[in-house]
Amino acid sequence: MWQPLELISGKDQPQVPCIFRLTEENGFWYLDQIRREQYIPNEEFLNSDLLEDSKYRKIYSFTLEPRTIEDFESMNTYLQTSPASVFTSKSFCSLQTPDGVHCLVGCTLTYRRFNYKDNTDLIEFKTLNEEEIGKLTSYQLMTYHVSSVPLHYFEENPRHQIISPIKMSAYIIKQLFKET
Repeated sequence: MWQPLELISGKDQPQVPCIFRLTEENGFWYLDQIRREQYIPNEEFLNSDLLEDSKYRKIYSFTLEPRTIEDFESMNTYLQTSPASVFTSKSFCSLQTPDGVHCLVGCTLTYRRFNYKDNTDLIEFKTLNEEEIGKLTSYQLMTYHVSSVPLHYFEENPRHQIISPIKMSAYIIKQLFKET
């Protein structure tokens, strides 16, 4: 989401990444996402679990009841420590650009170009080999979602350094796609 949304139930609110919609049902609000069609030129990835299956999905739910930081503590602990949490089981980082998003999940590099043509997003995948992973790790790009990993993890595992997505070099990621 790039711009604020109006708190109006049922109104489609188009933005560059997709169409967002807030819906209210019995005091619960939902942030819905409606995505464009997807074009995946590399057929090897047509069934990838990194692709969104549904054209429509509910992303978040919330109420208008005021909350304190303590209300989020148990879920934050779960996300930081549970083996079932994606934040403890996979390495990943992402870089948002004006025309899309680059994501590195494990050894798979993904680039989504928004509205590539005719209401369709272009999605390119590349599986990185050890040499390419070495290029990324030498630039300290192997990272974890910063808001979900306790600081002591990085003290105990200095190889996995936290870096700002802004400092993450888009050039390196783009070069990896060009080398395919």
